[in-house]
Amino acid sequence: MKCPACGASALQGHAFCEQCGIRLEEALPACTACGGDFEEGYCAQCGRRAPAASDHVELVLDSGMAGASDRGLRHSHNQDAMALGEAEGLQLAVVCDGVTQSPRPESASTLAAQTGVTILAEELKAGSTQESATRAACARAALAVASLATSLDDAPACTYVSAVAGPDLVTVGWVGDSRAYWLPDDGARPSC
Repeated sequence: MKCPACGASALQGHAFCEQCGIRLEEALPACTACGGDFEEGYCAQCGRRAPAASDHVELVLDSGMAGASDRGLRHSHNQDAMALGEAEGLQLAVVCDGVTQSPRPESASTLAAQTGVTILAEELKAGSTQESATRAACARAALAVASLATSLDDAPACTYVSAVAGPDLVTVGWVGDSRAYWLPDDGARPSC
């Protein structure tokens, strides 16, 4: 059996592809460019890359906190990543956008998002303030991404935005040109 998304070998009875993570029972849609079928990760008629599991990602926590990420129009795969979490009654979110000009931007964004939310939770559980936890998480995420480089010419990169939200305070940290926005539930313009 082969994965319909990436073409990797898959064992009968497995629910997910070990290579790309897509649910094996999910049927791929027809190619949006020509209507052809996908074989070994590419359209058999026009050669377009099949959608990957990371092209559309949705995360939903039991608390109702949620996020979604989609592949953009200019790239063959999603270079963005997000991670959500909760700690000490606070909601945690980290969103990273891979820098296209760097090698493996999707690796950088995934590692930075996962590291960031993990360190935020650890720091908050250890009693750090939201601001201290935000600084520590950003610094550790930067070190994790830097560890991916095998040389100066092979250094992956990404932006980094985090939010720690509680009932009375939201602490935002960021590096790069990605942004965070506050949208009130009632749609009213926030006073800052």
